[in-house]
Amino acid sequence: MRIVTKQLLITLLLIGSATTGWTQGESRTNSFNLEQCIDYALEHNQNVLNKALDKEIADTQVGETLSLGLPQVSINGGINYNYKVQRSLLDPSIFG
Repeated sequence: MRIVTKQLLITLLLIGSATTGWTQGESRTNSFNLEQCIDYALEHNQNVLNKALDKEIADTQVGETLSLGLPQVSINGGINYNYKVQRSLLDPSIFG
């Protein structure tokens, strides 16, 4: 069973009994059943939308915290191409 707050009940009453807008001299009345009113109120309630955003933010923060505990890897590499043969200042016969 869904819990309906005072704000939701007021919204339900306004939606269920209101006549919406005048379009070129015609009046248009929307009628909803109770289930449709509850679904509409829950879908468009600002508190519910804010809680959904808060949950998404909390899930992201959990992922960030979890990533701190995982092993970290850092890889560096480099290539040197010596196009000129290196020369030694010492005589190679000293080294045997």
